[in-house]
Amino acid sequence: MSAYVVDPAHVSYLLQAAITRNRPYGIYYGAWDSQDRERIDEHNASRIGSDLMRENIASVMSRYLNSGHDDLPGPITTPAAIDYTYRHSPYANLDPVNVLKAISGYEYQSCEHPEWETSNAKAFCDRLRLAMIDNLAGYDESPYWSVTDDMMYPTRDGSLR
Repeated sequence: MSAYVVDPAHVSYLLQAAITRNRPYGIYYGAWDSQDRERIDEHNASRIGSDLMRENIASVMSRYLNSGHDDLPGPITTPAAIDYTYRHSPYANLDPVNVLKAISGYEYQSCEHPEWETSNAKAFCDRLRLAMIDNLAGYDESPYWSVTDDMMYPTRDGSLR
């Protein structure tokens, strides 16, 4: 499996989705069981984004053990990635499907080191994914919260009970 340092715009996109689509309860950054987790907003986005970039860099460095900070693969140089600043875009297409794809892309590039499973970055991706699923068109209207026999097994003529 290969990995690369993501463009900081990728992290800004994820954070913008978290800030914009955060539902009434918000999307939090920090471990699931942590008392120190915090709601993501414009005020802490740069600091959280720096943490997300460091997590991605740690993954790439774990994958490419003989590489230094200056020669890791990716669209930008690693020092530029470390000096991250959140940037809001009024043009970002925050459709839930696009955000779900971006989450998967970030995770693929960031999961190569042993600490990933317990990282704040993974918990953030999990929370953002859940929020995006809730935002999918038709999700609220779906009757499949509680599946019953009549939803599963049609009658002989093919109609549902």
